Amino acid sequence: EGRALETVLEEVRLSGYRVAHRIYNSASLLPQKRKRLFIVAIRSDLSEVCEAYRFPWLPELKRSLGEIVQTRLSKPELDSLVPTSERLFRLRESKAFKESPEDVIAKLSGPAAPLVSSYGQGGSGQFVRYTQLVPGGEEEDASPRRYSSRECARLQGFPESFSYQACEGPRA
Repeated sequence: EGRALETVLEEVRLSGYRVAHRIYNSASLLPQKRKRLFIVAIRSDLSEVCEAYRFPWLPELKRSLGEIVQTRLSKPELDSLVPTSERLFRLRESKAFKESPEDVIAKLSGPAAPLVSSYGQGGSGQFVRYTQLVPGGEEEDASPRRYSSRECARLQGFPESFSYQACEGPRA
């Protein structure tokens, strides 16, 4: 209903700022649906700055998941990304899959669902929607799989030169 946001904005105003907000969806630029709220607050006494500020315009690039999916993965990497047959069965039997299968197994022609910090670590019940899989390969019996580390980086807009070795392994 927006009451929490209005309360925050009003408190910022009462603290002596002019405030504006905008919601952007990363799907404008990236092949991932991810709405984010941006709040800009400028001291009220800075009238010229307040009047001059404009939120940036974002083009609608309409990128698809198929643009970032790796088609050639090593067998060990591919094996590590494919859920067990029991897990796949549970996903396909879930309420989330029955209501909206593309939230669980992505369509390569559209954007991905938002990635969450626990991506690929399971998900059941109401959290099954946060474990989106990539459709299997061209073989008819290919199982859907999780996104690779590189695909996750691409979904978030990281350049190909981004190195994520420090992120591998157990969490600190």
